[in-house]
Amino acid sequence: MSKAKFKYSENLISLLGTWIENMDIQKSDRSSLTLNGKLRFSVNDTEVIAPIRIKINLRTMRRTPPMLFCDEPWVKREADWHVNVNADGDLCWISHDEWKLAQSQTSKSKILVVEDFSELLRCGALFLISRHWIATKLELKIWPKQWDQWLHSDEGTKQFWDEIKTEGKPLTWMTAKT
Repeated sequence: MSKAKFKYSENLISLLGTWIENMDIQKSDRSSLTLNGKLRFSVNDTEVIAPIRIKINLRTMRRTPPMLFCDEPWVKREADWHVNVNADGDLCWISHDEWKLAQSQTSKSKILVVEDFSELLRCGALFLISRHWIATKLELKIWPKQWDQWLHSDEGTKQFWDEIKTEGKPLTWMTAKT
């Protein structure tokens, strides 16, 4: 790994470590990282700590979002709950188009790229994982209509770009609320 790329991933790991507790870093090879840690969030007066795993491809990180996993038994393993049931069970926490748009601005400095990377991932992880926990506590069987989401496949892509046209940006950006 080049010295510049190492510094780049070092900055990213440092930022992720500000919100991922007990983070353990594993390098699969020269271009990928797997991070294990804990995501802490509160719902009303209840504090929840969920173990998470994140896989990052350093070569494609501006084009492809990192894979997010949470193996808690209360995570609903269904496509309508934004879990990729046809692959490794990663959480569908952001649309690929949304990620590419956020990360592909060539005028961004490298530090802004890693800051945005960390913040988008934090917001997406908090939003989706907390919704799974809330749904379990409320015994919800279907994703509530009042919770924001992108639709699946081509419908979701169209929905995303329609929102960009009408609002100027996705309404989900930087609005993680639990």
